[in-house]
Amino acid sequence: MKPEINISVSELSHLIDEWIFSERDRKILKRRLLDGITYEKIAEEFDMSPRQISNIIYKGTQKIVPKLPKNCQKEAVEFHNNCMLASC
Repeated sequence: MKPEINISVSELSHLIDEWIFSERDRKILKRRLLDGITYEKIAEEFDMSPRQISNIIYKGTQKIVPKLPKNCQKEAVEFHNNCMLASC
């Protein structure tokens, strides 16, 4: 069972817009974190490898997790780690 992150979609979208400066990276993070699309499908959509997508998502989450409310940070890290291990 994946940890749940108690932050609204609009709040997460706002954090991505505020802290991720590359338009491409913002789109990739939103496809993954907001839409739940797999790395493989995102890679196809952006004509990149799944590994490149993984790196972008990893770096992006490293930027936005510290900006989350304190009570959401642990869950966000666990969610991200579980997805990295399962490539979900």
